[in-house]
Amino acid sequence: MRVKTFVLILAMALLGGLAFELLAFRPGTGAGVPRLVIDTPFMDFGEIPPEKTTRTVAVRNIGTGELKVEKVTTSCNCTTAELTSQAIPPGGSAELKITFDPEFHETEGKVMRLVWIDSNDPATPHAEVEFQVKVVR
Repeated sequence: MRVKTFVLILAMALLGGLAFELLAFRPGTGAGVPRLVIDTPFMDFGEIPPEKTTRTVAVRNIGTGELKVEKVTTSCNCTTAELTSQAIPPGGSAELKITFDPEFHETEGKVMRLVWIDSNDPATPHAEVEFQVKVVR
């Protein structure tokens, strides 16, 4: 009896997963599941003088549905982040431009900052990019 119950539960789980996959992507309807990938989730800016420094990182959609970025925020006002597109089609990408301004509050030495990307990716709705930098005066 236990074996039959186990087999029945396993079969139901497999069928449920198959049904989810079939419903998640319907060709011709544009429906699908977006998947956000950040090519470089951690960056080291190295040593910099006390002036604005900008780096870019690719944000890609490897899913089957359009990725919609709802919000991009940073951990400190000394950092700004701009995405070249708020909507990324399946297989597409956008550039995330991160600018650090050590003069915003006269930063010196090693610091770490974060950039958060909120999107409609069901697996990673709140993605993160971290960078560190050493400001040398």
